[in-house]
Amino acid sequence: LDGTGSLVSRLSTMLSSLDPAPFTLLDTQGHLFLGSYSGSVSALDFGVSMATNAPWPLPRHDVGNRGSTAKPVISAPPAVSAVASPWVDGNRVRWTSTGALVDYAIYRSESPDLTQATRIGQALASASHLDDPTAVAGTPYFYWVLASNAVGVSPAAPPASVAGVTPTVRARMTLPAMGSTPPPVPVVRLDGSVVMGNGTGWSLSMDLDGRPLWTNRISSALVSQVVQMLSDATGQIFLGTANGVFRIAPDGSSFTKLASNTGLISLGPDGLLRFRAGQNFILRDPVGEIIGSPTPANGLELAGFVRSDGLAFARSASGVIHGLDATWASAWEAPPGESATATLLALGLDGSVFLAPTPQSLAALDASGNLMWRQPLESDTRFVFSAALGPLDKTLWVVSYAVDRTQTLRALDSASGSERWRFTGSLPASAPGQLSLPAVTDDHTVLLPDDHLLWALDGGTGAVRWGFEGSGQVGPPVIHEDGSIVFTSGDEVIVLRGSRPPAFSGWPMAGHDARGSRSQGALGGRDLVIAPTDGEAAGITLRADDGGAFIPLVSEDLRQWRPAQGAFRDSTTDLPAAGPSHSPRLEGTRQFFRGVSP
Repeated sequence: LDGTGSLVSRLSTMLSSLDPAPFTLLDTQGHLFLGSYSGSVSALDFGVSMATNAPWPLPRHDVGNRGSTAKPVISAPPAVSAVASPWVDGNRVRWTSTGALVDYAIYRSESPDLTQATRIGQALASASHLDDPTAVAGTPYFYWVLASNAVGVSPAAPPASVAGVTPTVRARMTLPAMGSTPPPVPVVRLDGSVVMGNGTGWSLSMDLDGRPLWTNRISSALVSQVVQMLSDATGQIFLGTANGVFRIAPDGSSFTKLASNTGLISLGPDGLLRFRAGQNFILRDPVGEIIGSPTPANGLELAGFVRSDGLAFARSASGVIHGLDATWASAWEAPPGESATATLLALGLDGSVFLAPTPQSLAALDASGNLMWRQPLESDTRFVFSAALGPLDKTLWVVSYAVDRTQTLRALDSASGSERWRFTGSLPASAPGQLSLPAVTDDHTVLLPDDHLLWALDGGTGAVRWGFEGSGQVGPPVIHEDGSIVFTSGDEVIVLRGSRPPAFSGWPMAGHDARGSRSQGALGGRDLVIAPTDGEAAGITLRADDGGAFIPLVSEDLRQWRPAQGAFRDSTTDLPAAGPSHSPRLEGTRQFFRGVSP
């Protein structure tokens, strides 16, 4: 090829008989020498003469193994701009590496005066960050990165400042063969114990401080390719695997196969398991007894989502989304578009459904399946895999995966679908989508796995609040009610001592909650207080009697319940009483309201 990439000549007959070449050399006459693993050397004559010295005389161009024809350095490097972020167990200073330098020197001070700074570390030319484990959380620091080469040292750029508080490592435990792809999602039971399992049959339970409770090994022939795990109110563990649905006793002492399974499982607000077994949809109680008669699936595949009113969701081979009631009858259908790959992403508190109708689009449906909005994505988007909703469902965070293996987190206005900001992962995705299930806390912190990193981003701006680097691929995090953040990294289960509970939203994390139920609401209800809405001629405000979070349901006959339409308000800013409140839309002459636990 010439310098513009145009084809000059082609030789192919000789290449077909050569072994893979461990080295190539090009001389000044245009002879290309290929060395083979069998020990021979072949020369190809392209008939192109060179007017200069050999452009590639050695395997890596020169004795420095630079692999580049770049000219020698003749000036000092330019100023290096850096950013500093709070990092678990210290701060992290990041910059963009040019790869053409000798080294970087990193300086730190508690004032913006470089003359008062102390050198805290050195990094090679290929590095792009340095960790400062001696930093004290919450103390303001200023960092400078100075680059040097054979000519001199770069001038100082404006300092990178940081003053933040990060969670600390509460516990780390190694589980044999945990490092599977995709990484498993942990389960935190109601008693605060963590349960973890993998595709080879290992399972482990520990408390949030890392004290082991039990381990077990189930034959990998029985439990292979664990795709999900969930826990019920009694502490039982249910596994959805390639071989079926399994139940593990709360103490890990026994396991039972409930059914052969071809899809996802979910634990509805009525306490019943929902899954597909063979060609039928099944409802089972927590001890494994089938409720009613199996219902033919009729080609539908369950999405593993159950709404607060008990409506389950399924997809047909043509991409039509079905809402199925407790008898598996279709309550509504919503053609999302022209694709058979429609993917459900999240459910809103008001019953809205967020989905990706095609690999290059997003959409939202209301509680009855009517289209509210649809937004296209870039043409190079390969697919959309996961999403989470922020406090009061005001923001939808969606992770998409591009053809070039980059993952992007988008913050969207949930009411309109308009994009507010985006964050592109710093590393190519090792396993697309499955690694990037986000989770959101009630202070708008978005937790995003990014290969071996866990980012904590500001939900309003996308700025980095803090980060964590694991020993391997970071799996989807789950957030316990006490703020603990639990996830896997490589073959470890890691617990960070967070302080904020999960966001009160329709879908704050993978599996909806820390138990992985993939379901909204809970059996039973919350006592509600009803009061007139301020400043409105006709209206009411619903608030839980104990000030806690709730999901409102509405009915006209006390038999069929559905999500109440209306708007939530955060009473910490809008109303004097504690806890969220809901202003339902009043319709007809008679309505009954009840609240279920989120």
